[in-house]
Amino acid sequence: MKLIISLIGSSNVGKSTLFNRILNNNIAIVSNIKNTTRDRNYGTCVISNHKIKLIDTPGIILQNKKCNVINNKIYEQTKLAIAESDIVFFIVNAKNKLTFQDIKIAKKLRKSSKEIFLIVNQVDKVDINSISSYFFSLGFNQTHFISAKKGIGIKILLNICLKQIHKNIDIKNKKNKENIDNVKKEEITKNKITIGVIGKPNVGKSTFINKIINENRLITSNIPETTRDSIHVLFQYKKKYYSIFDTAGIRKKKINMNSIEKVSVQKTIQTVKKCELILLIFNSQEEISKQDLTILRKIEELEKSIIIIINKWDLVDKKNKKKIRNNIISKIKFIKFFDIHFISCLKNLNINKIFQSIEKTYHSLQLKFNSSFLTNILHKIIKKHKPPIQKGQRSKLKFAHPEKNKNIFKNSQIIVIHGNKLNYIDNTYKKYLLNSFKELLNLTGVHLKIIFRETKNPYVK
Repeated sequence: MKLIISLIGSSNVGKSTLFNRILNNNIAIVSNIKNTTRDRNYGTCVISNHKIKLIDTPGIILQNKKCNVINNKIYEQTKLAIAESDIVFFIVNAKNKLTFQDIKIAKKLRKSSKEIFLIVNQVDKVDINSISSYFFSLGFNQTHFISAKKGIGIKILLNICLKQIHKNIDIKNKKNKENIDNVKKEEITKNKITIGVIGKPNVGKSTFINKIINENRLITSNIPETTRDSIHVLFQYKKKYYSIFDTAGIRKKKINMNSIEKVSVQKTIQTVKKCELILLIFNSQEEISKQDLTILRKIEELEKSIIIIINKWDLVDKKNKKKIRNNIISKIKFIKFFDIHFISCLKNLNINKIFQSIEKTYHSLQLKFNSSFLTNILHKIIKKHKPPIQKGQRSKLKFAHPEKNKNIFKNSQIIVIHGNKLNYIDNTYKKYLLNSFKELLNLTGVHLKIIFRETKNPYVK
């Protein structure tokens, strides 16, 4: 988030010097001659990954109603800078104590809705204790004593900037929350996509969520198991609502697992059960382990749609990327037709592509097929490869239709196949049917379930 600060004050109080000091560059011309700056001057710096935009303004001269044309235009420039700013640094000169101009400018600034910080410059040349009362008399809540030329008090100003950025973020988040709360609850419930983010400890789940919602909502750390509970965040992205759950890392079972760890794992499983879509995150710096595969099989067992994410991809050497990519895909090849993304949360690499996969997967989950369409596909699949003969018997698959009572399986696509002697279909052929339907229906990432129903002979009691 960018913070915009305007530097306001009368002529020759050190605005341009402070401007250059914060930016660590001699962008603005500095001179003892009054009114050296005539126009607004812009500069940008980065502090703790946050952008700060500074506006250096001309020195204000407020004399009387008959100010000359240049002074009037200078004042107009200053008013535009104030309107554009988030906060205002009102700069005065400690050597001059308080001037008539300072008092008049202070009165004008009080009428502004912006937060004003009084900055007393050039304190290196005076005794602060003897003059501070003059400046406190202006009545501003925030008064700071600095020397732009010597660098005294600049760190405090930068900390003020950071605090203000965090304050603005909190205000923005509050407004976003209020906006979301103002939307009808029924509309959000109807349109939102429920997503669970799971994986082993320390693969970057919380960092990933912070990145996609664009705020530090969740505590992140290099220490494994920082997240102990399943955290729920509701957010909006491109006019769509998402309900996302950050879960505790699922770790390998151990004999001395404490009660907190047991509850964390249980809550993670509960979260997976109630989510429509699962984002499973792996760490590119670690081999795919048995524990990773156990988690993946658990998602399959719970019949959830899935997207695979490989985090920390920026740390992989370019020479090894192809090898590691192929190794990962080979180890999880037992699941078919899913999207896989190689990302970096810290570098913001390929994050937006995940939303495309979420939309595609969710769309596949919502697709509706009619009976004739599914039956035609079934006949194509059978024509290509008939059910094998088992114990001298061959199963006969007649027709297919979607499951009517989909509320029971609302996180899967369900196809019901009717026929005879269905008990002779082995697991290999069932997998063939599943994969063929997924391919022909283009069901990426979606769990597909096939239910077999024996057609009853009406002549047998």
